[in-house]
Amino acid sequence: MSVYKSVRWKEKIQSAHLDRLNNLEIPFRTIDLQTEFGNTKVTITEKHEQVDKIPTIVLHGVHASAGIALKALQPLAEKYQLFIIDTVGQATMSEDSKLDLNNNSYGKWLKESIEKLGFSKVNIIAASYGGFLLSDLLRTDPNKVNKAIFLVPAGFANGSPWSSIRQVSIPMIKYNLTGNEKDLYKFMSAFYSEIKSDDIEFQKSLLKGVNLDLRRPPLAKENEFSDFNGKVYYMGVEDDIFFPVEQSLKKLKQAFTTLTDSYILQGAKHIPATRHNQDINNKISKWLE
Repeated sequence: MSVYKSVRWKEKIQSAHLDRLNNLEIPFRTIDLQTEFGNTKVTITEKHEQVDKIPTIVLHGVHASAGIALKALQPLAEKYQLFIIDTVGQATMSEDSKLDLNNNSYGKWLKESIEKLGFSKVNIIAASYGGFLLSDLLRTDPNKVNKAIFLVPAGFANGSPWSSIRQVSIPMIKYNLTGNEKDLYKFMSAFYSEIKSDDIEFQKSLLKGVNLDLRRPPLAKENEFSDFNGKVYYMGVEDDIFFPVEQSLKKLKQAFTTLTDSYILQGAKHIPATRHNQDINNKISKWLE
């Protein structure tokens, strides 16, 4: 089943993704990979200071696509060439058919995508839902990854269901019923550090045009990734309603024996503000060295 409620909403949301990407001052090109799980769009940045022996893949958050990911990582894209893979089964530029979350389908899809790019081993920066995708790849083929960089990742710890119902679900339902933008703002305030006009329009489109997916990624188990020998890094935020930092970091320490460094963004929610971007990029750049 498609993630979209109609073809019109698919076109509108994909058009917004393209506008975000084209409005960035970053030279890029896109390619399409034909995988077992459907067409996969990859955005490749073109302006960078160095050619890396090990390529760097970026996995975005839910429905975010390359434009949103690159907007936050522009300084990094000036130093490193980035390969941003649009996730299949989400409202992105890739195939929109959902995959099973419990049979390593996403890990198999990601492995195939990396191989079709011609890479045997990569560094991966994985944000939010992308953290689950990276974990699923490590379950499927840990030898594909050199460094694993998790940013506010899904798949390790979930926040309080009561807080989520009160701060996210109820305002979302009220907005869907009434269209009152005060409810939309309250919904977004639970996880946005700052709210801009294009963020509001994007969330409106997702709430109106995308079929709600209530599935949660499975959580990592203790010592699950003991076969992974690469370095692991974690960046969390002080106030994450979805994936709380203390519980997530504790679970990463249990799941990985190679957790090398961690960093907490103070004064940030799940989606950091523009003012946090330089700090984010500096830390990731140091980890990639």
